[in-house]
Amino acid sequence: ESDLQNININYTGLIDKKEINTGRFNKNGLTGCLNFIKINFKHNVNINYENSNCEDSINIRNSKGKIKNLSIINSFSDALDIDFSDISIENVIINKAENDCVDFSFGKYKIKKTSLYNCKDKSVSLGERSTLEIENASIFNSNIALVSKDSSILDVKIIDHKNVNICASAYNKKQEFDGGIIFLNNNKCKTENINNDGSSKVI
Repeated sequence: ESDLQNININYTGLIDKKEINTGRFNKNGLTGCLNFIKINFKHNVNINYENSNCEDSINIRNSKGKIKNLSIINSFSDALDIDFSDISIENVIINKAENDCVDFSFGKYKIKKTSLYNCKDKSVSLGERSTLEIENASIFNSNIALVSKDSSILDVKIIDHKNVNICASAYNKKQEFDGGIIFLNNNKCKTENINNDGSSKVI
């Protein structure tokens, strides 16, 4: 419940494997090592994170505003998880996530430029009735580059990728939602690396 502006936040977590949190939630019901709840990101906020032993390195919930730069290195599971928010980020850099690099749900989101490296599962995961616009994405070494599911719309203006198994995937996962939509306006995705189910579209 704070306004943040003109601030640099630097977080260095633990890397000792014995310290890894094996549960999804901690004793306070939070999934992130670094959590922002009901925050108004007003101006010139920069976040740098290194070494995660939590379900999410950074978790943002019920927040709004603009983040200038966000960097995450070496995540035990998901790197960035944002829920129930209206957030725009100017620049996102993430390197090495054992699960998803960015995971957005129940909100409205925008990223101007993002570079995502070594995302073991999904580089971008969008779900639960959300919208995400990415102006320029560079994605390297990932299982799936882009996912939109469960009544969500992902609009990617430019994407450059290398060494990904699936470039774009749209589908329905939860029965209370419909499928997903992905717009690829200027991309290098090959047709054989794009898939969708009957209730979803990749355009």
